[in-house]
Amino acid sequence: MSELRPLPSPKGIGKDGPKEINHDGKQKALEEIPPIISPQPEIRYLYNKVTKYMNGHRIEFNTTEGHEYINIQHGNDETRITLFADGNIEIIQKDGNRLDQVSGDYRISVGNDFTETSDTRLLSQKNYLSDSEGVTYIKSKEIIVLDAPLIVLKGKLATMPADAPESEEKNKYEAQAENVDKKPWEQDGKGIDV
Repeated sequence: MSELRPLPSPKGIGKDGPKEINHDGKQKALEEIPPIISPQPEIRYLYNKVTKYMNGHRIEFNTTEGHEYINIQHGNDETRITLFADGNIEIIQKDGNRLDQVSGDYRISVGNDFTETSDTRLLSQKNYLSDSEGVTYIKSKEIIVLDAPLIVLKGKLATMPADAPESEEKNKYEAQAENVDKKPWEQDGKGIDV
């Protein structure tokens, strides 16, 4: 019986070698899917290690000082996950769908702003709680519909004309919101329209 052993390593530089190690200084890091929130990192010869597979999948470790990143990229050059030295993480998906499925709790903690952009957002849950420590502002360019067997509005109701300018509307809304929780003798005189 013959002994099984790995095939010998190929000799010489492969066709993808120069692109992966940037030995001539002409290649850009993450060239197929450029960074969006992080600055364009640099790659220098001997400090960028890439494992690339026949179909183009790649796992990349860039240790160029000040430009370190770890990258996992699909061979279709449309999907990648990258961890940058500045702490940013980019999950880029140019096409297809995404599913996050967990059997327990799912929590997102954001230190600053949380921005979400989509065509339509659909939420389906048993109960929904939104708790804001400041002003909650809901705006629509068309119609806001509240559809339930019973709708309860708790607290004082502040109104403003529909044709109020944007800046005036915002200033008046914020002023009224500040007054809502104050007792009459603590209010600043701007009043609350009811």
